[in-house]
Amino acid sequence: NTGNATVTGGEFNGFKLKNGELTITGNVDLSTDAFHPLTNGLGNVSKIVIGSDASFNAGNNTVSVGVTNKGTISGGTFSAVEVRNDGAISGGTFNSSTRVMNSGRISGGDFSNATVNNYRTITGGTFADLNLFSDSRVQGEGDSVPTINDEIENMGGQILQPCHFGEGASVTQNNGTIEVVVTA
Repeated sequence: NTGNATVTGGEFNGFKLKNGELTITGNVDLSTDAFHPLTNGLGNVSKIVIGSDASFNAGNNTVSVGVTNKGTISGGTFSAVEVRNDGAISGGTFNSSTRVMNSGRISGGDFSNATVNNYRTITGGTFADLNLFSDSRVQGEGDSVPTINDEIENMGGQILQPCHFGEGASVTQNNGTIEVVVTA
């Protein structure tokens, strides 16, 4: 057979699709041509779930459906969605109207146009609208230093050094700890 086909479900190498839910079960990297048919079918996806032993890089594709992450997000663009992170985020661009609920670990990525609600750990990345909750922590690790460029609302978390505060950084509420470096 030749021609176009639409895949509405099934189990494949590294992912499965059922009733519009794309479940990542292995290493899926859409920046490679190996998954080209999947990128063409993203319009049929209404939700993405990344399993605990799985990793997902959306490559040059924009994800505009809700994401539940228990594995690793390493790249791609996420726009106007909610990302629930119980795993790790090491890269990616999170655009306006995107809300990231972090109960895992963020070690990298560009969140400068997103709102991040942090309930656990941030060790790297660039942030604008950052909300910290009880027992959460923002602190660089190794060569990775988080940068905060806009509003900080701290409701019981900690921002410890190393952490970089950009020119636009401001504190709207602080009921926790914020360490700053003072230079003379």
